[in-house]
Formats: sequence, C-alpha cells, structure tokens
Amino acid sequence: MKFTLSTSASCFIIGSVLVNAVAIPVPQNDCLQACDSSVSSFPVADAYLTLSKEEETSPVLNQRTLKARKSKKKPKTPAKKPTDKPKTPTEKPKAPTKPQKPPKETQTPHQPQWKGPVPSEAEITKKCNVPKDKALFWSGTSKQVHTYNAKAGLVTDSQAFPDNYTWRFRGKDPAKSALFAERFSRVFAREASGEVHLMVPWKTGPRPDRVFHKDEWPILKKSLKSGKVTKITQVNPDNFQETRVYDPTAYGLTKRTEIDLDNVPWDVNLDALAEAWERNN
Repeated sequence: MKFTLSTSASCFIIGSVLVNAVAIPVPQNDCLQACDSSVSSFPVADAYLTLSKEEETSPVLNQRTLKARKSKKKPKTPAKKPTDKPKTPTEKPKAPTKPQKPPKETQTPHQPQWKGPVPSEAEITKKCNVPKDKALFWSGTSKQVHTYNAKAGLVTDSQAFPDNYTWRFRGKDPAKSALFAERFSRVFAREASGEVHLMVPWKTGPRPDRVFHKDEWPILKKSLKSGKVTKITQVNPDNFQETRVYDPTAYGLTKRTEIDLDNVPWDVNLDALAEAWERNN
C-alpha cells in the first residue's frame, strides 16, 4: 500500500506509527514519486517492523503501542498447599501404655526338650554349680522367692544349672519331668555348703508331699550334722525382714553328731512345721 505525504508537513511514518518530527531533507533520486506539485508519495512495508532495543527504549514511541506488541505472560497458578487429613470423628485416642512387669525368673525354655531317658544324678552333678553361702531353697513361695532373690543375689535350684536345663522334660512327659525334678533337687541340696537360706510358708512350713520336704530337707539335715552346712536361715516370705536362724553352736552342742533335728529346741524345725501343716489341712 502507499501513503501520500505533503512535502510541507512536519511528520513522518516509522513502521505503522505516525510520529511528529522535524522536517527531514529528502535526498535526490529517492524512491519518492511526486503525485503533484504539493504532494509526494513513497512505499511502506505491509508488515509491522520489529523494534530494536534502542527503539523500545526511545521516549518518542507510544508506550501503549509497545505494551500491546509485547507478549503477555500467563499468570502463574499458585501451588496448592498440602492439607492435613481431617481426623475421623470415630477415632478413639490411644490408651496410655501400661508399665511392663519385670519378667519372672523361670521362662519358657528356648532349647528343644530332651528325648530319651532321664539323666542320672551323677550326670546332673556335672552340670551343677552352687557357690558357698549362696544356696536358696524354697517351697510354696514361688511368687515371693524370686522377688526376694533379685535383691539378695542368691542361687536357686534352676540357677545352679545351665539356662533352661531344669525345664527339659516339663510339659512333655509328666513322669519323666517329676523324676528329673527329684534328681536335680537332690543334687542341688548335696552341693549346697556354708550358710543355707530357706523360704517356706512362715506359719505352716513346707507341704510334706513337695520335693523340698521329701528330697532336699533330709539331705540338708545330714549336711548340717557333717558340718558341710554351717547354719540355716529361714526368711519370712511376708516381709523379707524377719528370720529364724538355726545354728547348732548356739545351743552349746560341741559335737554335731549329737544333733537331733527332730527334737532340738529350734524355731525352724521344719519337720514339726510339716506335721502342723498336716494337722491343719
């Protein structure tokens, strides 16, 4: 297309924008062609011209035109914030954790149970280890004796053998289990020396049908006569403070062979207590 421009006008065209300007002298042999004596014309590009950096920063250009020609940036979509999962109204608060009770001394054995015959007392003796003055015998006081022993630091029958040794036949063969208990209890009593501690019911004594009364106590009496056991200290299972001590030398007995455990004036006469239990039960 063509635009006509008066030679006397004080304006010119840049691109497609008409801008006021100072009169510019036209060089000879230009492409301008005179339409008449007062009007000249020249060709203009059909497309918009691309602005240079100098043109974009020129204060002469129309700012609104520049804004229109610049590409518009799409607004950024704000990132969604993670929302906390709403609590289900049916959820109940967790109950406070109860304090764990201390484990009992006797635990379920982890080793496989034995098969075959019950070991002899000679074989069991090789497995037994009872430090002097540390033996603790008990009967009918399973709930109290382990609590007391945790502070006293003594050795019970199950502790005198390797871990879970005394559990080998339990729950598999009742007859073998009973025979094994009798044998390792007798071995434990024979290996005890020095001071022996005892915890049985304070008022009634041990039951006569239990292993202690049948198998351990007769051996302890012999050890007391021979001097292998020096004294027996009975502990009250109700308070762990009250004790009864039987020391033969306290009664002026110079020869241990003269000791009659069934008749000596002794508060810890277990045979007499056992008879009292039989009368009361």
